[in-house]
Amino acid sequence: MPLMVGVAPFGLVFGAIAIGNDMSIVEAVGMSIIVLAGSSQFIGAQLIGDDTPALIIILTTFVVNLRHFLYSASLTSFIRPLSKGWKGLLAYMMVDEVYAIVITRHLKRDLTPLELAWFFTGSGICLISLWWVSTLAGALIGDVLPDDAVDALSFTLPLIFTAIVVPALKTRPMLLSAVSAAVTGIICAPMPNKLGLLIAAAVGIAAGLWSESQATSSQSQEVA
Repeated sequence: MPLMVGVAPFGLVFGAIAIGNDMSIVEAVGMSIIVLAGSSQFIGAQLIGDDTPALIIILTTFVVNLRHFLYSASLTSFIRPLSKGWKGLLAYMMVDEVYAIVITRHLKRDLTPLELAWFFTGSGICLISLWWVSTLAGALIGDVLPDDAVDALSFTLPLIFTAIVVPALKTRPMLLSAVSAAVTGIICAPMPNKLGLLIAAAVGIAAGLWSESQATSSQSQEVA
């Protein structure tokens, strides 16, 4: 329930911002259905509004979503016995909030693969359907608001990203990743076609992975 309360405002703001960046209501809702990744959707909508080349938009959102590979990898051993149909459904619903709920419950209860799949599905349906509905509501509101009011919502983007990123900065790899990406983004800001954003994302992920590998190596040496 607490996560559902947090999802709705983000969906409303995304829907309105998408309209403010010259996307239609169908495109805004379609993005929430197909992409289904809040951070990438906010970035994608902003880049679309800035007339960024499609290839840069695709690559940038892909890099931002690379964390989903890590989510999937952490669940591989738990869901291996499931059918391809189950795995496909769970892969679609693999978003930050659902993953957090599922992995927390699994670590506490040691769910069987089928129990995990059903819990995953129930959590996913609740959160994802709310994301779709709130996106639609935000898009409808954005469609009738004056252009100045919708444009003003763009100033909420830094606050939104701060709310998403800061709570995650609990470990050295995450902190190094965020700082590296921020510094690189500032340095590469003058680059054309938003290339600086793509480079910053790549550098941040690389720095985080390097730091994580160093931490793992140190732990292995201590155990040895």
